[in-house]
Amino acid sequence: MPVPALPSETPSLAAIRDKAHQVFSKRPCLWQLKIAEAFLKGDQDIVCIAGTEMGKTLTFWLPLLFCLEGIQIVVTPLNQLGQQNVDSLRKAGIRSIAINAETATLDNFQAIANLEYRAVIVSPEQLMKPGGEFQKLLTKEEFTSHVISFVFDEAYCIMSWGELRPEYKELQQLCYIISYRIPYMIASATLTPELLCDVKKLLHLRSENLLTIHTSTDRPNLALCIRKIKYTLSTYADLGFLVPLGWKEGDLLPPKFLIFFDDIQDAWFNSDMTTDFKQTEATALVDGGTINFLTTESFGMGMDVSDIVIVGQWRATCNLSTIWQQWGRAARDRGLPGHVVLFAEKDYFDDVREAKHQRKAKKTPTAQAPTTKRRACPTGNGITAVPVTQCQPVTRLQDVAESGGPLDIESSEEDESGLSDIGERDIVMGMEDAAGHGKDTADGGKGAGEVIEKELREMMQAKPDKKPQKRCKVLDPAMDFLINAHLRTGFHCRRKVFDLHFNNAAADVDHRACDPSNQGGCSRCAPLTTSVCCDIHHPDAFHLFDSSFVPVPKLPNRSRLNKFKMGPKEYELCEALEDWREGKTREIHGELNLIDIGPSLVMPDDILDRIVTCAHYLKIKSVDDLRRETHWSKTNQFGAEVISVIHHIIPIPITPAVFTTTPLQSRCSILQTSTSFPVTPSVNLSTSRQLPAEVGRQSETTGNSSSKKNKCSACGLEGHNRHNRTACTMHPDYSGKENYIDLFIPQPQSLQ
Repeated sequence: MPVPALPSETPSLAAIRDKAHQVFSKRPCLWQLKIAEAFLKGDQDIVCIAGTEMGKTLTFWLPLLFCLEGIQIVVTPLNQLGQQNVDSLRKAGIRSIAINAETATLDNFQAIANLEYRAVIVSPEQLMKPGGEFQKLLTKEEFTSHVISFVFDEAYCIMSWGELRPEYKELQQLCYIISYRIPYMIASATLTPELLCDVKKLLHLRSENLLTIHTSTDRPNLALCIRKIKYTLSTYADLGFLVPLGWKEGDLLPPKFLIFFDDIQDAWFNSDMTTDFKQTEATALVDGGTINFLTTESFGMGMDVSDIVIVGQWRATCNLSTIWQQWGRAARDRGLPGHVVLFAEKDYFDDVREAKHQRKAKKTPTAQAPTTKRRACPTGNGITAVPVTQCQPVTRLQDVAESGGPLDIESSEEDESGLSDIGERDIVMGMEDAAGHGKDTADGGKGAGEVIEKELREMMQAKPDKKPQKRCKVLDPAMDFLINAHLRTGFHCRRKVFDLHFNNAAADVDHRACDPSNQGGCSRCAPLTTSVCCDIHHPDAFHLFDSSFVPVPKLPNRSRLNKFKMGPKEYELCEALEDWREGKTREIHGELNLIDIGPSLVMPDDILDRIVTCAHYLKIKSVDDLRRETHWSKTNQFGAEVISVIHHIIPIPITPAVFTTTPLQSRCSILQTSTSFPVTPSVNLSTSRQLPAEVGRQSETTGNSSSKKNKCSACGLEGHNRHNRTACTMHPDYSGKENYIDLFIPQPQSLQ
């Protein structure tokens, strides 16, 4: 059933371009005009693969310029991306609404049913909610007859996020909810050929009537870099380059950057934040009030922030499509150079794996070296192992020369780590002479270069033969090639990994037809050359990622204090510290920050509790004690004030000096009492160890009780026992005579 809002006659490409320039103040490229034309015809599904910042979103709205009663429904994965579209359409005078969990009200759905909005941006959860308001709208023909198409923005999420957001998988039921066929469009910058097949199958796209627009996803103005994490992960010291050492308020601001984390605990900007807060912060980043985000994937896709110059990914825990999406946030202004970096764990680098293997081999020198087995490769050719080499700067000409011949592959046995054996201990790709393989092959007349690219792409998608161990981290094969591109024959370039992964060789090149008036074609969609490619070709261009981290000395250990019951003094101190930190927060940060954030800006609650505990046990006597016992970051700034508050309420008691009238022992008496000499039986040891007279008188005042003295059972003298052979000569040495019976000890009747 045709959409009544569609024009009776499809406008020309020139008319579409003129109207778009008039409304949006932008000149659409030829591929964008072709998509708008297909929308207006209404009889084709559309696949659009184009790089980030190329203008995919503009194609969603071009049909609205000619379908005055038409509605575009755009399915987007991120709420803030939907709000960004609403804001941009408002500037063009087009009413739109973003439907998510917070805006899915009956009033809004009623307004949509009344055709008050011409663009509806909706999350998949709201679109496919069973029995939801949106599904009720889709069953009403008076509404669906005005729908021009369904647009699935960031379509790679349909498969990648299907496990975490099952509503994406439910999109396959959408065509059965509507009584007739409405055109679909899928748009993404990171759709691989394999992923595209899966998405087409899930959405039931019509292959016999499908318009495919494929432009290159390469971003020539981005310089690509891979860095090995050198410091402990928990310190994030490798990110120290972001804020220069010694930077202080008033200095030149660091460049605007984004750092992506996969763990929500590491990122400040994440999905746990409210929609309003995220929108406020995103606006501050766009306007320049904020210069950086530490974020998860919840910020990124499609967000239009043109002046971000550095984008990084922390740890190699994502796949190649995700990292290219994140890196695509950098330098969206094509005239602005950008730098992107992946900080990968060192265990993922081939040189580290090789060194680990060699150390293991040295520990077991007698063990038989493992034999290298041949493994089937895509071409079935013979194989030659090439040892790991160091990273050397190479040129583009070397890459072309290396890709001239067919590829041979060999892999050694999978080791205990459970990682894929591809490139783990040996670089397993050997190249034959390019001169002998430049002719057409029997493979359908294809050139050798095309065959090589196909083989490399298949290798990047290979899966481990064995299932990894439970605790083993599985690295995406394509990410493995990206990290070790400097060591893998056939690559030697980070950018080449992305070109193969996204099949950029099959991209359409129509920049000359886009602007025939210009000799070089359209400046926007024309392929650009890279001034700085990657850290393999231009290793000296990435010194900005060198961290100036200075290790922080380890803080001294705190005292272990038992729990106690607070008394009046402790409660008084707690209230005094509360008053102090509130006043200090108001003085430094202002009344508004005190109300919004609280006094923890100056002194967190746990620090306050620790101070009260230490004051109870009299552990804080100076600023150094305060720093050692609390590890408070603001000790140097406010330590003296806090000490005065503590001592005013719980003062440190002054201990009087202890004086004694007891005279010191003479040196001779100390020697006599501390040294044991052999004595004769006639010597009375009890008299040779008399206390001084003063000490004797003191003992008399305290009482006449005296401890029982030892008495020798051999000689009868006091002051020692019979085992002290050095003090009594009547004790012979019986060492070594284990069967000797001591006559001084009463024996049993059986031994007498």
